[in-house]
Amino acid sequence: MSDEKYLAFDVHKATSSFTVRDHKGRVCQEGIIPTTGDTFLRLIASIPGHLHVTVEEGLHAEWLFDLLAHRVHRFLVCNPRKSKLLASGSKSDRIDCRKLSKLLFLGELSAVYHGERSLRALQQLVSSYETLVSDCTRSRSRLKALYVGRGIACPRRTVFHPAQRQLWLSKLSEPGARLRAELLFDELDAQTVLRKKAKAAMLAECRTHAAEVKVLRSVSGFGPVRVAQLLASVRTPHRFPNASAFHKYVGLAVETSSSSDYEFGPEGLRKRTRHVATRGLTRDFNRRLKNVFKGAATNAAHHGPLVPYYARLLERGSKPELARLTLARRLASAVLSIWKRGELFDPRRFLAKANQTDTARR
Repeated sequence: MSDEKYLAFDVHKATSSFTVRDHKGRVCQEGIIPTTGDTFLRLIASIPGHLHVTVEEGLHAEWLFDLLAHRVHRFLVCNPRKSKLLASGSKSDRIDCRKLSKLLFLGELSAVYHGERSLRALQQLVSSYETLVSDCTRSRSRLKALYVGRGIACPRRTVFHPAQRQLWLSKLSEPGARLRAELLFDELDAQTVLRKKAKAAMLAECRTHAAEVKVLRSVSGFGPVRVAQLLASVRTPHRFPNASAFHKYVGLAVETSSSSDYEFGPEGLRKRTRHVATRGLTRDFNRRLKNVFKGAATNAAHHGPLVPYYARLLERGSKPELARLTLARRLASAVLSIWKRGELFDPRRFLAKANQTDTARR
C-alpha cells in the first residue's frame, strides 16, 4: 500500500487553508490553521508518509520553501497562471485548496524555481535598490508636474540640482505650492541618500560572487547593476535546458497563434493556406530580466564591439526596435551559454555565430 500524500496550502496573512489527498486522490483531511511557522511544522509532522506539498507563488512562498522543503519528500512552488482549472469556476479558500491538491496529485503543476540560498541576500538588496530607484523617479515626476502645471519649463534635470534649489523655489509664488515643493525636495534628497547606500550594499554583496561576476561583466552592455539584477533573478543558469526556455523566461520568446489549420478537400485532409499567424512576445515573463536585456541591447547597440552587428541589421531593413530585440535575444543566448561554461564573452565568436545564423535563415 502506497504512503504517498499530497498537501496543498492556500496561504493568507492570518490564516491558511489546507487539503490533503491520499495515494488514490481522495481528500482525507482539510482545515484551517494560523499562518505561523510552528503551526505549519506541527501539521507536517502529524501527516505520515511521503509528503508532496505545494503552495502558490506569492508573498509567503519563499518563507515556506525555506521552512518546509527539507522536511518533506517534495515541495513545489507553483505558478497558478499556468493552470486553467485554478482560474475557472467558483472560488474560495477551500475550493482553491482542493483544486491545487488535485493538480498536485495529477502532476499538472508548473514549478517556480526556488533555491540557491547563497543569493538570498543579493535578492533582497536588489529589490531594495530597485524600489528606491522607483521612488526617486516618482518624486522627480511629481516635482516636474508641479512646475509644468504652472507653465514653468523644466529643462532636463536642472530642477533637481541642489545648488539651484532656491532658484527653483523662488519661481513658485503660491505659498502652498512652494511648501509642497520643499517637502518633495526633502523627500527626494532622503531617497537619493538611501538609494546610493542601497546601491553600494548591493554591489558589495554582488562582488562576493566573483567568478560569476567576472563572466557576466565581460558581456557587452552589462555593467555592475545589470549583473547584480541578473544574478538575483536567474541565480543559476542550469535551471534552463536551452536558449529557447531562457528566452521565454526573459520575455523575448516569439509566440504564434492560429486555429482551424486543416480542412477536407477533394484529395482528403489538407492544411489550409492561411495568412501568417498572429505574432508577439510572450506575456508571462520576468519583468526585471526583460528590462536588463533590453537595456543591455540598447547600450551594446551604441557602444562597444557589437555596434557593427546592430548597424548591419539596420542596413538589411530591420526597424531599430526589431534590431534591438534581435540583439537582446542574441545576448540572452550568449549569456546563458558562457555562464554555463564559465567562459568569458568573446565578441568575435559572438559575431561569427550571429552572422552564420542570419545567413542560414535568409
